[in-house]
Amino acid sequence: MLFRSSLQAPRIDAGWSPALRPGDSFRDCADCPVMTVLPAGRYTMGSPRNEAGRFRQEGPQRETNIPAGFAIGRTEISRGQWARFVAATGYTPAPGCFVWENGRMSPNPSAGWRNPGFAQTDTHPAVCVSWDDAQAYVRWLSMETGRTYRLAFEEEWEYAARAGTSSAAPAATISGSRWSSRGCASRALGALSQSTSIALRRAGSLLLIASFR
Repeated sequence: MLFRSSLQAPRIDAGWSPALRPGDSFRDCADCPVMTVLPAGRYTMGSPRNEAGRFRQEGPQRETNIPAGFAIGRTEISRGQWARFVAATGYTPAPGCFVWENGRMSPNPSAGWRNPGFAQTDTHPAVCVSWDDAQAYVRWLSMETGRTYRLAFEEEWEYAARAGTSSAAPAATISGSRWSSRGCASRALGALSQSTSIALRRAGSLLLIASFR
């Protein structure tokens, strides 16, 4: 997921904003990811022991402070955005990808972002992207925009995904709205200060955060 910290006047489409507030969205170029501003805050990271479907690594719960506001990508980097990066730089990802085959995840040396084993369009999230690939992308995006982009830390991702709630992920009520992450559903990422439906895909996709310090 893309991250940008400090809320100082990045470009919003064709213009400039004197200030950004939680809930505002912007992009640094026509093909850049859309970013949404989130406020500083504090939340309980992790899940309680009695939560259904909980994984062991989700605990222990701990109070986590987000000291400054930041902007986070509303969606994953799309296959089309990733393809433009590859075309512009000639970057060649390492071959091979973990894919879902025969009821389990297994390595497939011939799979890649162009052929992940299922049909995609340029609006789908880029998949079969490694940590090294993601680092190459954010370096390029930072150079292209003159801004600093990076991957989100786990604390930032969960802060954004929880949206001020302590509910389990598959279904929760946020200010009267329902959202779902089941089946890798895609929804816009809303600011914590707004009643916005939220859901995120994580499996194998490239989610970025940008720093606008």
